[in-house]
Amino acid sequence: MNYLKDTIYSSIRKKLYLKKRKLINYSKKKFSNIFWENNIDNLYYGHYNIFRKYTNTVLPYKVNGELQHGWSPNSGISSFPILNDNQWKNNRYYLFNDVNKQKCMKMGFKNTIAIGAPFLYLPKIKEKKSYFPKSLILFPYHSTEFDEEKSLNIGYEHYLESIGKISSKFKSITACLYWKDYENQDIIDQFHKRKIKTSSLGHRDNNPGFLFNFINLVNNYEYVSSDYFSSAVFYSLKLSKKVFIYGQPIAFHYKDKVYTDFEEKLSAKDTYKIYSKKYPELLWDNFNNKTHIQIAEIELGQKFKKSPDQIRSLFEWNLKSVL
Repeated sequence: MNYLKDTIYSSIRKKLYLKKRKLINYSKKKFSNIFWENNIDNLYYGHYNIFRKYTNTVLPYKVNGELQHGWSPNSGISSFPILNDNQWKNNRYYLFNDVNKQKCMKMGFKNTIAIGAPFLYLPKIKEKKSYFPKSLILFPYHSTEFDEEKSLNIGYEHYLESIGKISSKFKSITACLYWKDYENQDIIDQFHKRKIKTSSLGHRDNNPGFLFNFINLVNNYEYVSSDYFSSAVFYSLKLSKKVFIYGQPIAFHYKDKVYTDFEEKLSAKDTYKIYSKKYPELLWDNFNNKTHIQIAEIELGQKFKKSPDQIRSLFEWNLKSVL
């Protein structure tokens, strides 16, 4: 009798379990387009988390498009869509500024919206007054996980020779390197032999603390410099730091990547030339110890920043999207 009961109960439990699994799998499939963000471009640098906190969103909604994850002189689209593919053209892209939007529109990507850089959506952080006087932090051009160039070390060598010419003007110099470059002992040695300390903010993939760490680090220094126009340059300007561009750009030692036919991107040399002419006041020779926050606000798209309600509406982070 007990055996029969156990058999019946076991059979019922098995059927209930299978139904439960079926319901869970159905729910995951049904709602996978709405919940559980998995687009790496939206997760870079903790951007997805920044928007969730900014909008006080509890449910794990997906972004209904792709976020531009870093400053760019090009379209700002980081994936590689094919120009004549209508599906890619209909996808939504959230961009930093006018330049990015106009370049996208020109190529036929009509579903693009400028919302400013995710950096602008961080909680307001008080300006730190107690930085080290005459301290400088460098953010040199960095490689990525996709680069296999062997000329990077040569690029750092030339860049550091340039830095040596102005090093006497600062009491301390630190360099913040991308995690991949930070793991390259040859690169680290080039800095250390010139008495330049090194640090890193870690990986960019789904790292919620990345930009908070960036702010905490930069706020310890009076000056910020890079060899190239980049996110770090404009973020530092937004933090009211004295930022200048100086040194032989490491980017010049990379071969320009081969892209799909959807976009002909500016080369590193062309980008440097265009933005040096656009913002000559950022170059070392014209620097004059000033900060230029207005440049950051143009490049980061300050005028396009949205309210929490606007972001929730644009991203479709509401129950209506579920129903």
